Order: sequence, then C-alpha cells, then structure tokens
Amino acid sequence: MFRALFVRRMATAHIPDVTALFDAHDRTRLPGAIGVTRRTLFHFHDLYFHLVEADRDMVANVRTHRDDPRLRMLDSGLARYLAPYEASAPTMGDSQARVFYSWSPTATAAPAGFRKILRFDVARDQRAGFERAWDAMGAAARAHPANLDQCLAYDAEIGCYLLITDWVDEEGYLDFQRSDAHRNAGPELKQYLRAVARPDIVRRVAPLPMPLAPAETA
Repeated sequence: MFRALFVRRMATAHIPDVTALFDAHDRTRLPGAIGVTRRTLFHFHDLYFHLVEADRDMVANVRTHRDDPRLRMLDSGLARYLAPYEASAPTMGDSQARVFYSWSPTATAAPAGFRKILRFDVARDQRAGFERAWDAMGAAARAHPANLDQCLAYDAEIGCYLLITDWVDEEGYLDFQRSDAHRNAGPELKQYLRAVARPDIVRRVAPLPMPLAPAETA
C-alpha cells in the first residue's frame, strides 16, 4: 500500500473549481495508468489536503507520465487555485507531508514487508566519519514513505557494522536505492567502507516483528 499526502493553501471559494478539475481528470485513463486506486481531497480553513493511494509505490510512474498533456492540463488548472504552503517551497513535491506514525490492526497480527541486512567493514579509525556520513543516509531512508524502521549496530569484536532495515516491500526499498536522496548521500558514506557484505539467512528460528521492537534496537 502506498499513500502520499500533499498540503497546499486554497480559498474555500475554490472548492468547486478544484473538484471539477479532478472530476474531469479522474474520468480519464491516466490515474489508472499511473497506479492511483483512490484520491481524497480535504479542506480545513485555508488549507488543502490531497491524499492519494495506490497498491504500490507509483513515483516512477508519475515521472514516466509527467509530460502527458492530461497531467499538464491538470497542473496548469490547479495552479490557478492552489498556492504553496510556504513561498520558499513552491513545487508539489515540496508539499508532501512526512509520515511520523502509522498503525493498523494487521501490523502485529501478520508481520509482513521486506527486511534488508547489510554488514559494513569500516576501519576502526574511520568509525566517527562513517557514523557522521550515516546520519545523512539514515535520514534519507527515514524520509522515504516505504521505510518502516532501521537499526545500525557495531560489533567491536570483529570491527563491523550491521544494518537491519525494514521496508513496506522490496519495490519500496529498490525505489529508495534509485532515488536522488540515496545517490546524494552515497558517495560520502562509501569513502569509509572497506567492504559491504549481505549475510545469508541460515535458519529462520522464529518470525521477527516488523518493524523491530524498541528493545531489539537498543
């Protein structure tokens, strides 16, 4: 499941105009081609909220169709009625809200998702630099809508870091790997790495919770 919430400013008088634009747009085949399964618009005082949902991450599909005349027509129409929440952040991408809490009754009943485990070999005298660089990569991962949790641990005995990171699904993890945020944070991190390994799971003794419980991340 993919959800994104966008926040803009809109006068109450423009509700019928924005409704008409989306009604016309959603009657085309473009939302389905992009992967949209549900769209909900909210209004509160002078704020506009746009919740879009899909079965899986649709960011790549939006980029593929960004020059489609139907999408350009919608964008130009909305520009007459919607304003940035902050003048310094004018694009629609700037208006995406960040998820900081999520719960569902199935989350504890049936663990699901995608877990990636990596081992980083870092020289002992490079640990401080690596951890500073990791702060940027970790922040980029947390900002991605498909990221659920992450834990970076250090084993002093063998001199290696172990990363356990949880994602909504594998496609969400791969989308982060392809993202500009990952590419921007990667070079500084790599300069401290002597090697990266992907440990094999030998035996699954019991299902691990998704995401990790606080006691397990200590």
